Amino acid sequence: MDMRGLPLDAEEVRPLYADADPIHDFDHVMRVAVLGWHLAQAEGADPEIVRTAALLHDVPVARTAREDHHVAAAEQASAFLVGRGVPAAAIKHVVDCIKGHRFRSRGAARNSLEAKCLYDADKIDVLGAIGIVRAFAYAGLHGHALWHCATFAASEQDLAAGTWPSTPALEWRTKLDRLVNSVHTASGRALAAQRHAVARRFCESLQAEYLQALSPNPLSPQGQEATMSSVSEHRARAEGLGAVSVGVLTVSDTRDLSTDKSGQLILDLVAEAGHNTAERRLVRDEPDQIRGAVLDLCGAGLDAVLSSGGTGIGARDQTCDVVRPLLEKELPGYGELFRMLSWEEVGSAAMLSRAVAGTVGRTLVFCMPGSSNAVRLAMTRLILPELRHLVHELQR
Repeated sequence: MDMRGLPLDAEEVRPLYADADPIHDFDHVMRVAVLGWHLAQAEGADPEIVRTAALLHDVPVARTAREDHHVAAAEQASAFLVGRGVPAAAIKHVVDCIKGHRFRSRGAARNSLEAKCLYDADKIDVLGAIGIVRAFAYAGLHGHALWHCATFAASEQDLAAGTWPSTPALEWRTKLDRLVNSVHTASGRALAAQRHAVARRFCESLQAEYLQALSPNPLSPQGQEATMSSVSEHRARAEGLGAVSVGVLTVSDTRDLSTDKSGQLILDLVAEAGHNTAERRLVRDEPDQIRGAVLDLCGAGLDAVLSSGGTGIGARDQTCDVVRPLLEKELPGYGELFRMLSWEEVGSAAMLSRAVAGTVGRTLVFCMPGSSNAVRLAMTRLILPELRHLVHELQR
């Protein structure tokens, strides 16, 4: 592609952001540009297109509502690049990236790899410690309250049905907590998962402190005990456990270790979360093989066994039928939450999964479907966020 007029000098772009708010200022733009460049390099996209789109994606446009900003910024970018003599094809590519970068623009086209890289870089900057700071900066800028406990604790149904005050709690529930599953690139997902975990821990700690402050007497023995028994406090204690030891089990008639993408994904996600995989196995959809593998792994003193495959309703899907009788304490919420989250992605087909979890002795056992998307959903939204906490509770 003809790239005349590029690359842009960042200092040439800086004046365009003189009137930007602190959430979408030039610092934000530079973070997105640098991350976007590296994502493009890792994914095989055109890094210069991504960098150019990143530098221009949040240019302030007077009297433009935030929900329309991506379109207005794309128009501004087009005019700016035309003035530099950039060829039309390159301009169109940059403009398409900018138009597709907004999370709340449902149906936004992100057909090119470059558009996906820009989107991912922009959304990763909304996660982690930086994302939390930006959420509270926005609240302060608009005079919103710091937090709202009822919003943070509301069910998905109540959240959708009710009218909730604009606070960082609402931003977390309706946007920040959902972003990690919208990331397109493999290299972006790993960083997004890490930052999402940081942001989640902060929000849970803030919720616990608010609830403590609202208790009858936080300093009384009863108040302290109530606080110490909170979920957030238990999670804080669980962080001291360090790495969790995991066994990975794949149940499949058609895969081997070289083609087991879901098993490899589990290994990668476990490592990214700072845990250790002690053993990996692959067995056929045969009850005796499944039972033997689960009992062997649980008997090896592992903290958790993570299995994929065989949770559907096909004649050869037998994992749940074998594992459930082995469980001493079932965790029904795991399957319920997994199907609820799956509903958001695949609709009514979520009912086909019989995903189950529980304990065998001192070992947690999680059974996931065999698809990579389902494994990623279960691991990033349910298992990894609670793994240390669950191990801590089981060892008490």
